[in-house]
Amino acid sequence: MSGFFDLNGPLVPGERDTWAYMILALSCIFLLLSVIGIVVSGRLCCFGTVNFLPILGYFVNMFFMTTAALGIFAEMYNWIDGLFSCSIMCILSGLYGLITIFFGISFIKNDQDSDDIKPQRKRTACILEIVYLTDILLCMVLAVACEMRRSSLELKYPPYIFGTESNNPNVN
Repeated sequence: MSGFFDLNGPLVPGERDTWAYMILALSCIFLLLSVIGIVVSGRLCCFGTVNFLPILGYFVNMFFMTTAALGIFAEMYNWIDGLFSCSIMCILSGLYGLITIFFGISFIKNDQDSDDIKPQRKRTACILEIVYLTDILLCMVLAVACEMRRSSLELKYPPYIFGTESNNPNVN
């Protein structure tokens, strides 16, 4: 079996800079907030009828966790394409977070459950809204950090383009 399992170190020998440490810290915080979002979405399912917000919350938080894990993995191995993929996934995470916030606002305004559990559901939904807003801010900063790290690695280690004159002296 070959591939990433055979790696003994980074793909390119770039040293860690400020952007690298920012990616690792932001990805870990993003991962932690995603776990908190899953727990709070599960808690929302305990009060009254289950609506679309916690179900969407499970999906969105799993996507957030995948993005954070990709950021950690791409930074650990100086994987330039992985950093680019992480920045794209961060932008998508921001869009998913906005969609989830709009569903949360709709849920809070149109809650039809009994009056005795409405305060608990509203409080839990507000906690989810705060978590998603924080996730959106984190993923946008993470996208910028990934792009800055990727561009700094590409300056030091430019990509090889097959068949061009600059890389292949045998081409006429």
